[in-house]
Amino acid sequence: MTAIRDYLRQIAGYLILSVLVENLVAKKEYGPYIRLFLNLLLVLLFVSPILSISAERVGQTWLEAGAFFSEGTYLEADLQKLNDKQTTLEVSAQKKILEQQIRDLLKKRECFLEDLSLETDSSGTIIQIEVTVSEIKTNEKDHMQIGQDELKKYLEEQLSSTCKITVIFKDR
Repeated sequence: MTAIRDYLRQIAGYLILSVLVENLVAKKEYGPYIRLFLNLLLVLLFVSPILSISAERVGQTWLEAGAFFSEGTYLEADLQKLNDKQTTLEVSAQKKILEQQIRDLLKKRECFLEDLSLETDSSGTIIQIEVTVSEIKTNEKDHMQIGQDELKKYLEEQLSSTCKITVIFKDR
């Protein structure tokens, strides 16, 4: 009800203003320009209720859009968490496969794998492999113990890896 009352006050104010301005200004020189300006004000006056209603709807739409974009940032954060978890799982699976390959290689050389640690970058690419080996047995044919460098070279050749491989001997 107050909106209708305010609208009627605006119309009354317009009528008073238009009569006052038309009577004060010289009609021949500025009359057409003044009437154009007053008619534009009249159109704006009639359109203002429609604009206020649509402005409320537009404001509400913007609020809903803001909520949508806010949810979008949460979705991006969730997606990043899922990507991190997937990378972790991939590295874990890769480590298990690599560990089994190294165990098999060391068995051929009569060694035992004590520990295997992998260092990866943020994308899950292996940067460094650290192998801890125990009970290096002697090669009965040559009566020589397998050397650290020889084992490292053997692992590098067999794994065809571009990462750094460190072999550590551990006594039991």
